[in-house]
Amino acid sequence: MALDVALQPKQSELLSLIRNSPYKIIGYGGSNGGAKSHGIRDVNLVLCLEKKLSPIYTLIFRRKSNDLLENHIIPFFQKYPELNKFFNKTERIIYWPDGSITKFGYAEHEADITDFQGKKYDYIFIDEATHCTQPMIEFLLSRNRSETVRAKMILTMNPGNIGHTYIKRIFIDKKYLNNEDPDNYFYLPARIWDNVVWSEAALEEKGYTVEQYYEEWTEEQRKEFTLNFSDYAKTLAALPEMKMRAMLLGDWDVFEGQFFSEFWQDVHVINAEDYLSYDKIFSQTKILGGMDYGNDTFVYFAYRDYNGNVVIFDEFFDVRSARQVKIRDQKKFQKERKLLDTTIIADTNLWIKDAFDVEQSRAPADDYRDAGIKITKVSKTSTDQRGYRVQCWDAIKDALHWEQKDGKVTVQPSLKIYSRCRKLIEYLPTLVTDEKNVEDIADGQYDHPLDALKHVFMSIRIPRRPKENDLPEHLKKKINKKRILTVMSE
Repeated sequence: MALDVALQPKQSELLSLIRNSPYKIIGYGGSNGGAKSHGIRDVNLVLCLEKKLSPIYTLIFRRKSNDLLENHIIPFFQKYPELNKFFNKTERIIYWPDGSITKFGYAEHEADITDFQGKKYDYIFIDEATHCTQPMIEFLLSRNRSETVRAKMILTMNPGNIGHTYIKRIFIDKKYLNNEDPDNYFYLPARIWDNVVWSEAALEEKGYTVEQYYEEWTEEQRKEFTLNFSDYAKTLAALPEMKMRAMLLGDWDVFEGQFFSEFWQDVHVINAEDYLSYDKIFSQTKILGGMDYGNDTFVYFAYRDYNGNVVIFDEFFDVRSARQVKIRDQKKFQKERKLLDTTIIADTNLWIKDAFDVEQSRAPADDYRDAGIKITKVSKTSTDQRGYRVQCWDAIKDALHWEQKDGKVTVQPSLKIYSRCRKLIEYLPTLVTDEKNVEDIADGQYDHPLDALKHVFMSIRIPRRPKENDLPEHLKKKINKKRILTVMSE
């Protein structure tokens, strides 16, 4: 079968990576308008039509059925109507003449992904992969195997949504865990200026050709022309700055649906050269800790100054260690920083015995207290768990609020974070909004650092300025050396 399939240069590069590279998982995309969905359809078409020794099985996957229909099935058969005779609409499968098969699949809910149990695909294309959870992607990866070709999974993506943290970690930050092999991953950016469609009219008007655009111009020239003369690029450029940076420039630090969109590293993060010393923190502020306990445990230490500003100044975390190991390491961490006298606010589940814990006869709180770590239960203002959470998020958002004019900060936020609190800085901006309740974060995200922040932020109070006349005579000369006691409230 002969079809005229014209791939753009970036799409041809993707095809070459699939055919010739050793990479198992290829990330493709970054910003809106990069011809990603169109690209994977045509690349899949080429792979299915080329001469080969054995038939292949491919999957084009989108999380929601309607998106699969509107973004893939309809435009594909509009472009190639002659292929309709090979398409089974009920099964959503193309049965190619040589025996190859292309399945258009979806799984809206995480539990639905098991419908692919027992299947195998030589090539899997997951479109808008950030709309999928990490377990969904990993399950499909287990279906990606072949006896005839080197199996590949291709993920197209834009910043944002439920899978943002996972996709950003493996393709942008290149941080790999457990059995993840760095040599398996490759990221191929696709920007709006990689797709000449948005600039064709302007090119023709100014006397340029598509060939010149792709073959003679540098990427910087294509970018400049697109941003200046493409109507779609101008539409994206007119969006609020954070949305613009995500959708037009593919900035993975900001994105549509970001819950804490106020967070901006340049504004909210305090670099090492501006840290206060521990002695100065102890002498001039009130200190408190917040803990989220579980398989992954996070503790944040914060201080609040006389003006009500809160700074998260230290971070302890432990991933999947046994309880006694967590406690031992946390105690050592606090002792080295002279923080053992600091009270830590923890959720009530710390006082519940866990039948699955090897130390099931005692609640975790008992062991923490026996080790000399001061913990106390969080005091919630509402018995409604979800309602209380929303109150907390509103308070944190208010504290993160800042303003700028002419590129300069005119209103500073009242919540800042020391740069050594790496996990909080990494995960806070990646949390996405619940589609059904815009006041809350979506379920299924890595929110342990946020929960620890929540406990300390909602509990720490403004210190009372000590007055020399209020002190006993023998302490008046020691006021500057006096450490403000760490308590949840006066």
